[in-house]
Amino acid sequence: MLGSMNDGDISLSAYDTAWVALVEDIHGNGMEFIKGNMGKLEDANAEHMTIGFEVAFPSLIEMGRKLNIELPVDDSPILQEIYARRKLKLSRIPKDMLHTVPTALIYSLEGMPGLEWEKLLKLRCPNGSFLFSTSSTAFALMQTKDDKCFRYLNEIVEKFNGGVPHAYPIDLFERLWAVDRFERLGVSRYFQLKIKEYLDYVYRYWTEEGIFSTRCTTVQDIDDTSMGFRLLRRHGYQVSANVFRHFEKDGEFFCFAGQSTQGVTPMYNLYRASQVGYALDVPWYASLPRVETRFYLDQYGGADDVWIGKTLYRMPNVNNNKYLELAKLDYKNCQALHLQEWDAIQKHKETKLGQGLVPILLRTLNQLLVDGQLTRGDMHRREAELVVRSINLCADCRAPEQQLSQLSHPGHKRRDQ
Repeated sequence: MLGSMNDGDISLSAYDTAWVALVEDIHGNGMEFIKGNMGKLEDANAEHMTIGFEVAFPSLIEMGRKLNIELPVDDSPILQEIYARRKLKLSRIPKDMLHTVPTALIYSLEGMPGLEWEKLLKLRCPNGSFLFSTSSTAFALMQTKDDKCFRYLNEIVEKFNGGVPHAYPIDLFERLWAVDRFERLGVSRYFQLKIKEYLDYVYRYWTEEGIFSTRCTTVQDIDDTSMGFRLLRRHGYQVSANVFRHFEKDGEFFCFAGQSTQGVTPMYNLYRASQVGYALDVPWYASLPRVETRFYLDQYGGADDVWIGKTLYRMPNVNNNKYLELAKLDYKNCQALHLQEWDAIQKHKETKLGQGLVPILLRTLNQLLVDGQLTRGDMHRREAELVVRSINLCADCRAPEQQLSQLSHPGHKRRDQ
């Protein structure tokens, strides 16, 4: 699975596939769906709105009316609210800027009326797409018959056997979030070579302005940039915090230039990135990674996790049941080790002897130090012996002098004073 990461593995999108195929529903089921679900929009949480919905949905309504399709009336309160959000978003990026500088609106061209395509074609990505959006690129192809747009879409249709995802490729996004999941699930030590390979790949495309979900684009977002900054910094790569200056205006941070709403996830990842200093200054053994892992095991949904983008989608190389099963087994193994240590401590208190505790604590410390990715060596035995002696002193117990007389850790002298 991990060896198959190239441009990314992502679920298909019916919305974007329909734009590519321009499928006509002769039975009218699409209209029944719209009429039956329009009222649900009034109760929907704005945070759950898909990317560009407020731009694309009004344009689809207008296109339908031009085809003499009976659609919801303009005085519908929820429709008026969506139109207002669209107007606000379009006002954030002037039209002359839209045609000259790559912005997030290129991701939703199918919702933009009155575009100057001769200028916009100059903003295509090197692979022929408009910001790697299949529906946006399909709309551009409808308007321009551009050969590069066609080749981009044709390649994806062939790759995904007739369907298309909402965006492609997603190579940086997939690698970063996979590494994050390994660490939060407490199993990153099993994937060290892959993690280095993934982060080397991300670092290759890192820029002073940040990154996007894929390589080779001049548009950046704070979500991918925050995740990339945090992971690269923690693993020793040289990246500057000055990158976040490009996402700040008037004392506030934003994900994309010109956005009209603020997402929760980008700000959460920005907050996590701001704690890198703490993670570097506080040693691993002074934190509680296993407690954090235990909480995350309940949050990680495995293959059932759904992401919100331009549509709802899944990322099988980031969220799957194999990762979850491995993490649970690893956590149970850790619990068993701690229980063994606890039993040994109880027996030690009862016998007032420490001989049997040293090897138990040594195995425990070795396991913890492996988790912390420290170096094995004689230091481990000295640390284990120091723990034993400390327990002896605190519990008013004594291990045999022939054992303690050989201890060499500098902390022993401080404990004896």
